[in-house]
Order: sequence, then C-alpha cells, then structure tokens
Amino acid sequence: MKAISFDDHEAGFIAMGARPVGVIAIGGMPVGVVAIGFASTGVLALSVGMSGGVVAISCGMHAGFWAGGVGMSIGLKTSTVGGGVEVLEVDEHVQETRKRTRFDDVAAHAVEPTALGVSASEGWVVVSPRRWEGDWRLEVGDRVVELEDAERKALGPLPKGELPRVAVHVRLVHAPDGATEAGYRAPPKQKLTLRCDDVALESLEVERVVTRERNYLGMLWKVPVWLAAMTVVAMLVYGAIDDLGLDRRATVTFAGRVRESNATDVPLGTPCKVTARLRTDGYARQKAAVGLECGPVTVYADGDDDRATIHQRSDDHGVPSFSLSYVNKGRKPDHSGDENDDGKPSISVDTEAREVIVAHTYPGPWRVVVDVEPWSSAPLEAVEARPLVEGTSVPAAASEIPPPTLGR
Repeated sequence: MKAISFDDHEAGFIAMGARPVGVIAIGGMPVGVVAIGFASTGVLALSVGMSGGVVAISCGMHAGFWAGGVGMSIGLKTSTVGGGVEVLEVDEHVQETRKRTRFDDVAAHAVEPTALGVSASEGWVVVSPRRWEGDWRLEVGDRVVELEDAERKALGPLPKGELPRVAVHVRLVHAPDGATEAGYRAPPKQKLTLRCDDVALESLEVERVVTRERNYLGMLWKVPVWLAAMTVVAMLVYGAIDDLGLDRRATVTFAGRVRESNATDVPLGTPCKVTARLRTDGYARQKAAVGLECGPVTVYADGDDDRATIHQRSDDHGVPSFSLSYVNKGRKPDHSGDENDDGKPSISVDTEAREVIVAHTYPGPWRVVVDVEPWSSAPLEAVEARPLVEGTSVPAAASEIPPPTLGR
C-alpha cells in the first residue's frame, strides 16, 4: 500500500481520485476507513450526496448502522433532518397529569353548591376563585365565602397567571347584620352566610409520565429495507476491494488500418492504433479499457474498465505481447427533454480475428472497421516478472497483418 495514491486501482493510506480506495479516501466515490466525497462508502462515510457504512453522514441519502445528516436516512439508529427509516425506533407515549395533592382527596367528597341549605348545611365545595382588589375572592353561588386569617394564610399570596381551583370547607350559618326592628320582642335581622374553616389548593404542577416501547410490527418491513440498503453498500465495498486484486497490469498498442468506413473524417486505409490498458489477477479475472485512434481522429475514447479475454506470449528475449477480446455495447444518445446526451459508440475488439468494429447512431449512423495485428506491440511500460495470465495457452494465431486492400 502506498502512503499516498492517486491511482483508483491502487490502495493508499491517503487515496485521492474518482474512485479511490484507502484508509483515508477522498474523491468522487471513495471507499475507505474514512471516506469523504460525493458518494462515500466506509466505516465513517462523510458525503455531500450519498453515503453508506457503519456511521454514515451526508446531505443526501445515507445508510448505515447509524445514519445522520440532512435528507433521507436508513439505519438501525438515525438522526436526520428530513425523513428516513429507523429500524430500532422506539415509540414514546407522554401522559401529562397534574400533581396530586390534598385537594384531589377532599374534592372527591365535595358537594354541589346548590345542595347547601337544602340537603346539607356544611361540606367541601370546589370553587374557581377570582381576583378582587389584590386578594382572593371565593364565591359559592351568589354568596361570598368568609375567610378567616388562618385560611387566608393557607391560600397564600395571589399567584401570577392562572389561578388554581380551591376546595373550601364551609358552614352555612345565620349571622345578624346589626340592625333591629322597633320593639323588644322583634328578633334581630339575620342573613345566611358561608364561613370557611379549611381550604385546599389544586396544584398547577404537571407531572409527565413517558413510556417507551419498540415497534416490533414496524420492524417487519424496516428490517428488509435496511438489509437491502446495506447489501448495496457491501457490494460497493466488495467491488472496490476486489478490484484491487487486479494488480497485474500492462498498457499495450495494436497497429491497424481502416478496412471499412462510412465516416467522412476516417477514410479507407487510414493507419490506426488501438491502445489497451490491461489488468488481471493472473487468472480468470481480466479487464481492459480500450481506445482507438485513426490518423488524427479519436474514433473511440478510452472506454470503461470492462471484462476482457487476454492471452499472453513472449518472444525469444522474454518480451511479452498480448491478444485481446473486448466488447462494450456503448450507450444510445438521449436528447429528450432537458437531456443532452450524445451517447457513446459501441466497440468490439477481437485481435485474434484481426478485427475492431466501432459503430454509433449519432450524429447519424456510422461504422468503422479496422484490421489489426493479432498480437500487441511491446508494453508501453515495464511489466512485472509475473505474467498477466498464468498458464495461458497461445492460440494458433499468427503472423503480421496483411497489407490492407482499399475498397475491400
């Protein structure tokens, strides 16, 4: 492992590139212990687009054991501004109740105010107090409750805001008003009044009871969704690490000439060069990226790193050469709506059959067929002592390409 790698196919402690792999990977689609980029995958994945890993944080979509950020998240636990799927989500139920005091006990035995003087002459009554000249004012029906000093002290000062209800224990009594009628036999004038000998205040404090329970029914669909997302993450990690195993490399060229062409800028007989970047694990896993130039025209730009079939041989001096079979179906143009995609040509390379075919439908249907040599020239850079393909049998192919015949 390099200390610093800029090659997407070679791991580094610090790796940078389009698809870097490393302990600390920074780039477009990085994979690493710490991955930072647009679409990151790793133990700690930080992204401005998509991220996946053990801990995934991004501003788009993120999936992991713990996923957080802004956007859409999928995880065992999540912390997201937006929405998402949290597998181990716990439903909270909050119940708020007023704090229980003596008021609740006596209020349970309270009588209706209308019962005083009819079926009862005393008892507990629940009243809603009012403010009156900076003091408590308790009224039962049309009568004002007379408070003694002890009861006023029990009520305390008037609170700010909402007044609590008050349970008062009252007695209905006859009290003289101080006036008398003429004559000594006339009884003094009397009125019914309510006298209070005990009070109890309702508490305005709220007790919150929080109950938490896991939604196992919801997990029935959340678990498969999370497993599907993590499978995609695992495949990305596996693909990146597996790609590092293709550590046997060579860049080679094949000479050729145009045999058929209806492209105006690629006439018959134009000399061509196929450039191929080959990568293998030494056995069945083989990939290539291919480009084709004919004269000054780039007929096919370096293509995607796709599967290929590679054979190898060496001359008397041990210099290796290679044959190649490679196909890329290209991509159709799409100019619908806001799209402005010119697509990509298809290419078929079979050097053992001495043929390369490139075709496309944009800007109009065109096709170029090139005769190529069956074996490559010497690699453009030094190749390791290890062969690209172990034990490959050399096909019965042959000699140099014959001179082209124009108009063939």
